[in-house]
Amino acid sequence: MKLIVGLGNPGDRYNNNRSNIGFKILDVIANNINVEIKTKKKKSLIGRGDFEGEEVVLLKPQTFSDLSGESVLYIASFLKIQVGEILVIQEDWTLPLGRIVVDKGTQETDHPGVKSIVQSLRSPNFIRIRIGIQNDGFNLKNRESF
Repeated sequence: MKLIVGLGNPGDRYNNNRSNIGFKILDVIANNINVEIKTKKKKSLIGRGDFEGEEVVLLKPQTFSDLSGESVLYIASFLKIQVGEILVIQEDWTLPLGRIVVDKGTQETDHPGVKSIVQSLRSPNFIRIRIGIQNDGFNLKNRESF
């Protein structure tokens, strides 16, 4: 079983912000494998389904992105999913818009949501898909409105 986590912030206010690209990508995945992400469990929305014969759980933490570790730890523990079976989709304001980088086991990050997950899981050994959202008008202090 794989756990795919899309990082973002809950609520209509943040729905179309670049910082919610993790939620948007998760919606595309869910649509492609006919899964609805609607089950509420421990500050999360989850959906379960199959992808190429493998069971997958899609997770949108409903804490703010900076506290995502709480939701990820709970769902991974509840479903007995190992850290190496977790994939996190996140925005990256240091990458040019649209660039995609895949990492595994890297602890170095400025992303508060990823830091929260590393701290909660006590391990950086999950896959990260970083989606570039950089733009000249970006200001780290105002990232929620970006």
